[in-house]
Amino acid sequence: MARFHDSWAMFESNNITINGVTMSAKEFKAQQRAKKAKAKKAQQINEIKLLPNDIKQLMKNVKVLRSLTAYYHHGYRQWGRIAKGIITAPTIKSPFLNVVLRTKEVNDKIAEIETIGKKGDKAVFQYVEKLQYLLDDLQKHLDNLLYGISKSGVLSSAIQQHECISGEGRRLGLRILVQRGDKAISEIGRIIAKLEQIATKGVDPLSYTSKGKLSA
Repeated sequence: MARFHDSWAMFESNNITINGVTMSAKEFKAQQRAKKAKAKKAQQINEIKLLPNDIKQLMKNVKVLRSLTAYYHHGYRQWGRIAKGIITAPTIKSPFLNVVLRTKEVNDKIAEIETIGKKGDKAVFQYVEKLQYLLDDLQKHLDNLLYGISKSGVLSSAIQQHECISGEGRRLGLRILVQRGDKAISEIGRIIAKLEQIATKGVDPLSYTSKGKLSA
């Protein structure tokens, strides 16, 4: 054992020359540790900067939220009183407004994440955690809205063939929005799970493609 310590001490005292620069083994090890720490920090900052775009990619799978917001704000202008009657129906009015308001909060939080993320600031993870909670709240209100629409009976009423109910293409009716909204509830759950991983463990647990996008 004594010989081991003696040989280790000799190694520590030896000088190392790299690219014409001579330093002790201790200095060399310290330099290598510093390089690794710097590289790790640079990688983390780069991943943080990629994060806002990755979150936007995830949110593309729930575009129905934007469509529902458009229906709420522009339905009357497009279809008149018939749309207003739907939007203000007793079982629809309150949950519809809640979905619109929560969708705005989510979009505002994503905008904040984009601002913070561009700076490579670790504080972005706190904003991601808040986004997770906002989406959880939104998911519940969206479920309430779909239930309210179903309970109203409007999808099978006398106006079921009207464009505001059955419309497709550029002027989506309520029926297709409900179908997509039902799928969005599950998708939001998946997004929440990914955001929870990011908020608690950073971006490392998630797989990145060559372009830095979060894996599906």
